[in-house]
Amino acid sequence: MNAVHRAHLGLGANLGDSEASLRGALAAIARLPETRIVAVSSLYRTAPIDSSGPDYLNAVCAIDTALDPHALLAALQRIENDYGRERPYRNAPRRLDLDLLRYDEAQLDTPSLTIPHPRLHERAFVLQPLLELAPALRDARGRPLAERLPAVADQPIEKLATRLDVRVRPYEARDFDELVAAWHACNLASYPYVAEQQRHTLDDARRFFRDRVLAECRVWVAESLVVDAPERLLGLVALAPGWVRQMAVFGDQQRRGIGRLLLREALAASPGGVQLHTFQRNAAARAFYERHGFRAQAFGVSPAPESEPDVLYRWEPQA
Repeated sequence: MNAVHRAHLGLGANLGDSEASLRGALAAIARLPETRIVAVSSLYRTAPIDSSGPDYLNAVCAIDTALDPHALLAALQRIENDYGRERPYRNAPRRLDLDLLRYDEAQLDTPSLTIPHPRLHERAFVLQPLLELAPALRDARGRPLAERLPAVADQPIEKLATRLDVRVRPYEARDFDELVAAWHACNLASYPYVAEQQRHTLDDARRFFRDRVLAECRVWVAESLVVDAPERLLGLVALAPGWVRQMAVFGDQQRRGIGRLLLREALAASPGGVQLHTFQRNAAARAFYERHGFRAQAFGVSPAPESEPDVLYRWEPQA
């Protein structure tokens, strides 16, 4: 990579599946030449300001890039166009909006690009996620950007739990060691009574995953888009013919939207319906599956012979 510059990008959308648009945009940014994502803010919901339509979803990401500012702007506009961005009038509702907020400490004012973004200090949906990533940032006059927050305190903004910097992709052989270790640790933490009874070791988990899961299933993993993230792999789902063989969200990532993404992948690959099982005593998991259209079929039944009796669920495709 040539000389590297730290840039901050604003992301927003309020038409269509806004969350999916933002996730797709981040994945596209991660694929830009000589560019890597180094941090992504929380996801925020805000009411339109000087605009109309549904609420917006917004975030900010930090990237390291060797692209110059104009080349980076052109790349962002191509991504917007790929998502059907239209500009019928100023501040129109949009499927995707990508703004170049900052580029190092550069100050630039041309007909096509102004850096820093001239309105970043006027919008809570930019300031809050930007300062979440870089709380010590200063404006062009050297004043802390955080001092601008009181001026936008009247703009309603809601920080969401959903984690945005995640993509779901097929399993790759390079994932094996990290994936099995995280999956094993997740099982021990989630089901200590099973671990105590069955005495599963990490070697047991490796053998089971290699000989049973990989042999019988298609596996997808949830992966962080952030380069050098402390936890690269965040979850997995394994789909055998007709049923979800394994599903896990690792560590403390529950309630971050990752399980929903994994389950969506499994359902998309199961147009005829799919079954899964979960422990009867795991009320949180049962509630999660029921929220996503699964219905309990039988109690004390498991398609996994090594599992204790539990609850069998089935998802039926919508008519």
